[in-house]
Amino acid sequence: MADEGSRERIFKDFETAFFERHKNPVRDFHQSFVVSVETALAAIAEPIEFYDMKASDAESYGTAFVLAGGRVYTLRAGVEKFEITYFGELPGGDYAEELKLDDGEIVEATLRYSHIRAPGGSIEYSLAPRDEGRFEPLRKQLRDWANAKR
Repeated sequence: MADEGSRERIFKDFETAFFERHKNPVRDFHQSFVVSVETALAAIAEPIEFYDMKASDAESYGTAFVLAGGRVYTLRAGVEKFEITYFGELPGGDYAEELKLDDGEIVEATLRYSHIRAPGGSIEYSLAPRDEGRFEPLRKQLRDWANAKR
């Protein structure tokens, strides 16, 4: 995933959630939000290798899980504040993949990486075969970190 394209998509995801909540925002309010998102994205200096958006909720416009330069970040666009959490490199955890089969064909893969410093204690994604390419940078990094403890 190209870095600039990833940054643009993260920005658009946050902005879409903003407009879903504020149908006709005052221009200055929207512009302040734009500056906040751009500032948060600028805090990630390394090229973005992978990202995934978590949906907005009552208190946020969403959360982006980001892998950039082999380091993990989360960006949470809160209604009241923007939170950038740097988890860094997470070597030495436990990695597992679970493949769900239907008539012998893989229909879903679950990637799970457990580490005490990971967001929520683990990084876990379930994906369909069509999404394998998008998740490959994350899969590779998680495997590399797991191998670091050997």
